[in-house]
Amino acid sequence: MANHKIRHFIPALLLCALSLPALADSVTYAFTVNTLTQNASYGYIDIQLNPGTITPIGQVSTTIYDFAGATLDASSVALIGNASGNLASIANLNNGTSYNDYFEGLTFGSLITFEVNLSGTGVSTLGGLSDASGSALSISFYDAGGDSLFVTDYGTGTSGQIDVEANGKVGTTDTFSPVPEPSTWIYLGTSMALLLATALWRQRSTLFIH
Repeated sequence: MANHKIRHFIPALLLCALSLPALADSVTYAFTVNTLTQNASYGYIDIQLNPGTITPIGQVSTTIYDFAGATLDASSVALIGNASGNLASIANLNNGTSYNDYFEGLTFGSLITFEVNLSGTGVSTLGGLSDASGSALSISFYDAGGDSLFVTDYGTGTSGQIDVEANGKVGTTDTFSPVPEPSTWIYLGTSMALLLATALWRQRSTLFIH
């Protein structure tokens, strides 16, 4: 009988351990904005990642990839501060200087999408960091004359913003939606496997006892 209880206890213990919230310093969001009203028109995208005034400033690095929905003009790319790469493949910004900017011309399609990953010592899914950043990643669009387009966050005048709060926790505007990290899928798969193993173990144990 004691061995029977142990066989039930071990899988349950493993499942509980996996269920504990995990500390994470990486989050990914998908960005989507409807640009149909400017379809086939020339304009610009402006991406900024700038630190707040809170010190010390924890590091925040962003990787932008899978850009789609517009024809990019590589000849117009302007990189300021800690900005590098290009939207045609991968663009990177980090908050190491006071002003970090990626600027590029493009011809709009009907829907622009891309993904953004934030990581670094200033990022936390749970908050509570002592060296958080207070940084903000903002996305803006302009027409050929420099007027703002597709403003969805009227508080900031942008098409979307990701704020890293003073404690490291991340918040976004509606144009961003969370994308599960690969570790999340692994966690879910492992949890399901343990639940199935526990059920099979119980079934075998019942047959053994009877």
